[in-house]
Amino acid sequence: MNNIPIFDSLSHPSKENLWFGNSNINHSFSDLKEEYQKYNFIGGCAVQIPIMSKISAEDYYSQCIENNFYPVYYYNFDEGPSQIEKLYNIGYRAIKVYVRLGGVNPESEFNTLKRIFIECKLLNMTVFFCTLICGDINLQPDNGLLSVITKLLKQVQGVKVILLHGGDVDLMRFVQLVRFNEDVLIDLSFTLQKFEGSSLDLDIEYLFKTFDKRICIGSDYPDYTIEKTRERFNHFASKTTIEKAENIGYKNIQNFLGI
Repeated sequence: MNNIPIFDSLSHPSKENLWFGNSNINHSFSDLKEEYQKYNFIGGCAVQIPIMSKISAEDYYSQCIENNFYPVYYYNFDEGPSQIEKLYNIGYRAIKVYVRLGGVNPESEFNTLKRIFIECKLLNMTVFFCTLICGDINLQPDNGLLSVITKLLKQVQGVKVILLHGGDVDLMRFVQLVRFNEDVLIDLSFTLQKFEGSSLDLDIEYLFKTFDKRICIGSDYPDYTIEKTRERFNHFASKTTIEKAENIGYKNIQNFLGI
């Protein structure tokens, strides 16, 4: 089913071969574009995060535009919400909020997150919110991340949010939130590839059949290859209709971002 295009909702290309301290991983824009062409990916969102690249926001934006990627920049918790307008003025229309990498507990930093959501709503920018927070116990919200996100969406209604990784193992609980909130989209990157063979396969199959308007597909490249992402997408696409697979593969994310 490679005939169904995919628009990658989460990738991390960079001109520097550095990925979480590993300098042996090549993930350049040109390499990723070659993989896209091979596996019928029609484009993608390129997300910069500091640990993989020291490139400036201006330079990363230029590289994204030059290579026809949708540019997304990492929100630096040390700089504060004022950086959002600066990124907007450069040309960005989306930021990535990565609480685990930022070393913050989303519950204790709720007011900061609320300010981020407010700024993005005012500027009509999309928040790519990482839902993968496993790790340091001190960074875990007492009432769970879903509770924090629900509270944020209640207090800042109308902000557009893509929930990266779909809530991890809490996928179906996050789906229930998104079901009734049209300003939120679920990205299946990482979760799609990581938990192959687990009970989450049944959940994802169910979503491909019944929830095709509110989910999208990300590779999380270079953590996962484009080939693996295509393989997993094809597996689930074969269990639903072509129309629904097209929504999930590329239509939902492109409509959501106005591409």
